[in-house]
Amino acid sequence: MKRDHLKRNKLCFFCFSGRHSIAFCPKLKKEKGCSFCGLKSHSKTLCYRFHQNNSDKTTSNSRKEESDDSVASVSSCQTETKTQRVLLKTASVVARYNKQFRNCRLLADTAAQMSFVVGKFSRLLKFPVIRKEKLSVYSFEDTSPVEKTFNVVKIRLENKDDSNSYLEIEALETEKISAAHIPPPDINISIYSKHLKGLKLADTTTSNSDANVSVLIGADNYYDVMTGRIKRISRKLVAAESLYGWCLIGISGPRYKNSSDSFAMKVVVEEDISKQLEAFWQLENLGIEPVNENLNCKDNKNLQEFEENIQFRDGRYVVKLPWKDNLKESLDNNYEIAHERFSKLCHKFKNDQSLYTEYKNVIDSYVEQNIVERVPNSNVVGGAEFYLPHRAVIRHDRVSSKLRIVFDASSHKRGKFSLNDSLHIGPNLYPDLFELLLSFRKHPIAFTVDINVELDDSDKNVTKFFWTDNPESFSESLEVLRFNRVLFGINSSPFLLTATIKYHLKKYSSLFPQTHELLNKFVYVDDVLGGQSTVASAYTTSVECVQIFSEANVPLHKWATNSAELRELWEKNGFSIETSSNSIGQNMINYKVLGISWDTDRDVFYFDIENLLSFISKGTDTKRFLLQVAGRIFDPLGLIAPYVIRLKVLIQNVWEMGLLWDQEMPQIVKNPFKEWCHELKDLHLVSIPHFYDFTDSNVVDVQLHSFSDSSKKAYGTVIYFRVVRTDGTISTSFVTSKSRVAPLKTLSLPRLELMGALLSARLCDKVSKTLKFEKSCFFHTDSFIVYHWIQGEPFRFKPFVKNRREEIQKLTEPSKWHHCPGKENPADILSRGISVRELKDSELWWHGPPLLKQTEQFWPKIEKQNVSSLNMELKSKFRDISQNEVILENREKLLNIDTFSSYLKLLRVTAFVFRYIYIYNTRNTLKKRGAVNTEELKKSEEYWIKEIQKETYGSEIIDLEETQKVSDCSKIRFLVPYLDDRQILRIKGRLDESELSLDEKQPILLPQNSKFTELLILREHTKNFYSGVTTTL
Repeated sequence: MKRDHLKRNKLCFFCFSGRHSIAFCPKLKKEKGCSFCGLKSHSKTLCYRFHQNNSDKTTSNSRKEESDDSVASVSSCQTETKTQRVLLKTASVVARYNKQFRNCRLLADTAAQMSFVVGKFSRLLKFPVIRKEKLSVYSFEDTSPVEKTFNVVKIRLENKDDSNSYLEIEALETEKISAAHIPPPDINISIYSKHLKGLKLADTTTSNSDANVSVLIGADNYYDVMTGRIKRISRKLVAAESLYGWCLIGISGPRYKNSSDSFAMKVVVEEDISKQLEAFWQLENLGIEPVNENLNCKDNKNLQEFEENIQFRDGRYVVKLPWKDNLKESLDNNYEIAHERFSKLCHKFKNDQSLYTEYKNVIDSYVEQNIVERVPNSNVVGGAEFYLPHRAVIRHDRVSSKLRIVFDASSHKRGKFSLNDSLHIGPNLYPDLFELLLSFRKHPIAFTVDINVELDDSDKNVTKFFWTDNPESFSESLEVLRFNRVLFGINSSPFLLTATIKYHLKKYSSLFPQTHELLNKFVYVDDVLGGQSTVASAYTTSVECVQIFSEANVPLHKWATNSAELRELWEKNGFSIETSSNSIGQNMINYKVLGISWDTDRDVFYFDIENLLSFISKGTDTKRFLLQVAGRIFDPLGLIAPYVIRLKVLIQNVWEMGLLWDQEMPQIVKNPFKEWCHELKDLHLVSIPHFYDFTDSNVVDVQLHSFSDSSKKAYGTVIYFRVVRTDGTISTSFVTSKSRVAPLKTLSLPRLELMGALLSARLCDKVSKTLKFEKSCFFHTDSFIVYHWIQGEPFRFKPFVKNRREEIQKLTEPSKWHHCPGKENPADILSRGISVRELKDSELWWHGPPLLKQTEQFWPKIEKQNVSSLNMELKSKFRDISQNEVILENREKLLNIDTFSSYLKLLRVTAFVFRYIYIYNTRNTLKKRGAVNTEELKKSEEYWIKEIQKETYGSEIIDLEETQKVSDCSKIRFLVPYLDDRQILRIKGRLDESELSLDEKQPILLPQNSKFTELLILREHTKNFYSGVTTTL
């Protein structure tokens, strides 16, 4: 890593200077090479031999080292080659506390500095927590440590055959030592009988189910466990004596048939949080990130196998599960785990009769609808078999039963594959969620419906589960049921359902062209979303849907619509309609449209937050909980983005602080988070019409208007429909919005505004293509600078502005961009964030600014502005001002200031560069020769002062040029900055009326962390004979 860095930056390999190579290094000539090996090609820091020697010493003396730096390295590995298996120092021991004891397996490893115990095992025996320790933990391939606070427990580890032979140690609790499986050392004793004679082996584990490691002995206790005696068994296998017997280490012989693991111990695994975060950010990217619709080779193979296996039998489509190679035959049945979890469920039933009653109603309905069937006692399983554990999830937003049964196909024995592990997920064939929701709002008459698909007989036995009609004595009345249809909980279900529907629809492209197009585009997993402009056309479409799927014997049920007339027609003609009231208000029919609550009576989308409120009531003030709350917010259209952006900013703040997952957040984050959670209870009051309202015959023009804005904390965009009718009336409706937190790297406000404009162009491009309004898009920004950047020529700008400006021009027409006053920009709400109550009553957010209700002739006009600040983003270009002066039209630096160690030398070199530019432009060599003069040095100094100021205080300089004052959020506003006649940033003070010089009473402002400032102070410090701070200043 160090050598690569030096090569890349062309630095000396001995003194690391950038002024010469190692061949001309004066320090090398003085010291005559590496102080360790004597070679003249590197310093001791880069010496391979030195580091190798140091590494060997560290390993041999690991017993004596102390962890002064509080970094615990966990890197024990077991690797298995193609033909041989490597054994580690493992032992079977008894862990004891008071009268409780458990058998467990330990692993001894000097590469781990400290000892660990699995938290679940520790809590089982109730080991006492004696203190807490905050450590930084490295795992395999980690380049930086992860901070975590550990419980330190005291444990006693006894020899299984002699309880008097024991060791008491302190160990750190961790939730997982190894996610991988370490097989027991079942070597062929007959091969090594001569060498193993008389040796008592430490690891007596014989079952794979008992092979998990519960304790890791690190270097801190290693030699308390290992005696140091070693006996060689073969060339690559040795036995090491321990307190618990002889451990076998090395290559033992042939590996297991299905084992090819190479793993490392990892201390902390945050898989659940990672999945929640991934889902949250994927939702945030809907509509602005391109969707990859191309299938890879694996997906094509899965699709091909599906089409080969699908059958149309007895009027139904029957599909097979997409098994991975050879995993169906080796699938473990999971009987014990499913039975144990069902017994716990029955215990809940005994304590909650209402839960059991509702649970039983769901199971009975499954049986009645032939979704599941009872497995007869005579059933002989000839192939794979798997039992699915299940549990109840209470959903207060459900329209019928509030209880939903969730089946766990990821359950498995230790060291075994689950059903989900054994199946391909399959390609993503369903349409873009964002496009579906946008299109669903196009039609005044909307409807939804659910679909079911049959499961092949050969795969039914892997969907078994337990049930009983008598929880009090379930063991006597235990039943086994299995699924007849594709169920959710299996990871391949979305693929199977969507692939079956698309396969069936191919037959109807000419018979029912419009309905075929609707179904092909608007089927999402097992839901069909549709809509029409009239009740008659909607009813015709629904009848054709029923006819299409009835020929495949696929029932359509749970029909829902916002039209009472259409619902009445369905009821008269035997459609399966679902009705009920929800938890928000009486007589309100509540449905879910791809996760969004839909009140069909009022025909509005709203937020049912009862489950989220329940979750928050049990929460803690930690980073983990903050992210869990964020992961439970589902708002793909950005309806409540001004409220959610406040939470995003808090997430960024917590991440920037580097807090641990379960560490309590500081008050600066905790207080706004509590305020945010307190407002959540009012979120159900926020609603928006499902329909855009632009399809009637009186409409003469429909436009899309996109607004963008940015603040120091966030940027975003919001889009509206503007509908003009024949009578001259104009109406607007909210379409969608997207927001982003500002990058941690500080950017000028104009650049952030440009990022908002790019977000606006991307989102509007997606919306316009989805809704077929490409020609009627208008864009609004309240930044004059961004407006002029978009109108300008892209080759004139620096890469940051140039690249984003080019993409904006590809997606939009510059003539469609307009300036909008900041107070009338709805995206301003998005970038700042507001409360739920303010959001609910915000006319600006839900309907856009007043200018949309006016004709275009009254829209704000762009006046000619002073856009001198645009020069900050122009590319380098020199122009001749006079015979004696050359200036730059932009801010790209002439020199790399970091390579200078002298202030005066920096000014002289800069002056020579300016002189060269002048000579190059004028071809005049007569007046610019010899040493640089005072005037040239002053110009160089002025150049660097402006450069450094614009680099650090760019946004403040722009504000001063435009409004003669800085923003209220500026860090230097209390210094009262201003620009002098040379456009240099100075600050005012109480000496303004004094007779002191300008530099004394209104000094030039320079940043403290600048290289230029450092060189300037060093120059003054040297001039004053290295005097103290006061004299230097």
